Amino acid sequence: MAESISDIERQMLEIAAAEGRIEQLRVRIDLLKTAGQETQTYDSLLEAMISNLVPRNERLSRLATASISYRCYLMRGPHMPAMRILECADDAEAVAKVAELLDALPEHDCAEIWNGGRIVARIPRKARRR
Repeated sequence: MAESISDIERQMLEIAAAEGRIEQLRVRIDLLKTAGQETQTYDSLLEAMISNLVPRNERLSRLATASISYRCYLMRGPHMPAMRILECADDAEAVAKVAELLDALPEHDCAEIWNGGRIVARIPRKARRR
C-alpha cells in the first residue's frame, strides 16, 4: 500500500522540482551567452520563475512551523477508555509523544494515533523487563 505524502512533503517536492527547472534554465542561458546569442526572453522567464518561488517558499515555511492536531486513542484490550488531543509538528513527534504517554500510563495496552481520517500509527506497549 502506498503511503500518502503530507502537504509539507508535497510542497517540498514541488519546490525542489521548480528549483531544478530554474537551474536547467540558468545552464541554457549560460550556453546561449557563450555562443553569443540573445537571452533576453530566457532572462525574463528565469526572473518570473524565481519570483514565483518566493510565495511558495513562504507558504512552506508557514506550513512547516504550524502544529498538526492528532487524536491519540489509548486502548485497554479491545476498549478505548481514553482519548487525548496532541499538537505536534509532524507524525514522528506524535509517535514519540504517544510512546512516552504509554510509558507513563501502564494501564493501557496500546495506542492509536490518528490525523483526520488517516491512521498514523498503532503503538503497542513496550514489553516489560523482569
